[in-house]
Amino acid sequence: MIKKEQDAFGKAMYDSLKTQNKYIRTVFERDDGYVGCSCSVFSYCCEYENWHKHEQKAIKYASGKVLDMGCGSGRHLLYLQKKRV
Repeated sequence: MIKKEQDAFGKAMYDSLKTQNKYIRTVFERDDGYVGCSCSVFSYCCEYENWHKHEQKAIKYASGKVLDMGCGSGRHLLYLQKKRV
């Protein structure tokens, strides 16, 4: 189990949400040696109003049953749940 102080991505996400800072990013290194930089961690959990315009437009086409593939924080599915009254 990962310890709280070892979760750099979780810390960056928490800090971004707590401060509403849209510019916090993380640098990562994979097991294969690839080094990259993430997009803004704020975008993983932000509310609809802060989504990119193309995401706001695309979500309007969602209908029926939706499968969450587990590739993110689930913010799109949470939005759809709120809309499905």
